[in-house]
Amino acid sequence: MRVLQINAVINKGSTGIIARDICKTIIGYGGEVFFASQEKAQANNEFTVGKPIDYKLHALFSRITGLQGYASKTSTRALVYWIEQIQPDIIHIHNIHNNYIHLPTLFTFIAEKKIPTVITLHDSWMLTGKCMHFLKYGCSKWKTGCCNCPAQKKEVPSLFLDSSHKVWNDRKKYIGENPYIHIVGCSEWITHAAKESVLRERVIGTIYNGVDLAVFHPRENAIRQELSINDKYVILGMANKWLAPENENTYQTFIPQLQEDEILVLVGCSQDQIKKLPNKVIGMPFMTERTRLAECYSMADVFVNTTKVDTFPTVNLEALACGIPVVTYDSGGARETIDSETGYTVSYGDVQALRESINHLKNIDRQKQKEKCIDRAKRYFDCTRCYDDYILLYQRILCE
Repeated sequence: MRVLQINAVINKGSTGIIARDICKTIIGYGGEVFFASQEKAQANNEFTVGKPIDYKLHALFSRITGLQGYASKTSTRALVYWIEQIQPDIIHIHNIHNNYIHLPTLFTFIAEKKIPTVITLHDSWMLTGKCMHFLKYGCSKWKTGCCNCPAQKKEVPSLFLDSSHKVWNDRKKYIGENPYIHIVGCSEWITHAAKESVLRERVIGTIYNGVDLAVFHPRENAIRQELSINDKYVILGMANKWLAPENENTYQTFIPQLQEDEILVLVGCSQDQIKKLPNKVIGMPFMTERTRLAECYSMADVFVNTTKVDTFPTVNLEALACGIPVVTYDSGGARETIDSETGYTVSYGDVQALRESINHLKNIDRQKQKEKCIDRAKRYFDCTRCYDDYILLYQRILCE
């Protein structure tokens, strides 16, 4: 089995790590993997799509016309030529909305050459005429025909034109009506959404994203000593969620409610953000080293995710794998990450429910809680098991 993965990045970011772990699974079954991305090729089985100047021109074209995924034609033709040379049995597409792929060229080629192709929905970009998260705008036009897009000047801003209806129609033409496309959601929530979209005929099911349990597991560490918080109940969160503009009310309301024995630790802060944090909040920088991140989860008592838009938050899975219960806003597929024994899901923006959930967790036996979290991660989110399902899917498609 020869499988080509296409994603904007390799070995970094959530989709890059997911694609890499799927590659490891394929190799583990004796398959051969290839990878096309914006990253500089490091091996013969890798291909770099375009150059930095191409991405900038694509972004400019997108901002003028509202058409993201309609530039980079020359570099996509080069990609298509390379695909013809390597002759993959399966193409697996992840993130292609990063100004580097000409969608009509790629999907026309797939249809003409009859190459079985899997698309994993990590967000809702494939379902809409523009936005990556329709939840952010409370918009449902993607079900019947995008137009007058509320995200026109907000998300990859289109300065002059609203092309969302054309893009929506093209999604149907190039993807929804392409019999060689097989769409998988990374959560039941996004799969259900896809079944209400123009891609409904191509949707085949859900395969959860997984986490590497060899990395994310309870780890002995000295972070509490480093931060001088040995005696505190540690509430861990991600800075990009807690400090996001849409969560200003959550932040401003929650901080005064922190109890004497509690501390909020935010991971992924800039130096400027760290300087501005109040006394009851500690900021830690963005972490590229995943073992260090696993240590951060391990030293915490609870992970609180104030996400507004999330297809399937990997951070929740990582926390569970490290034995930490999760309190999360009910966004997208977030509720699927936990159950009643491993955390709480509360309505977005309900700070009082957030506070009460933390209080409940403080009164539960910590060791039993830890065991249940780890057990859930092992049963449902072990990447070696989750991505076995992709192997079975590839085999099933090839046998059709």
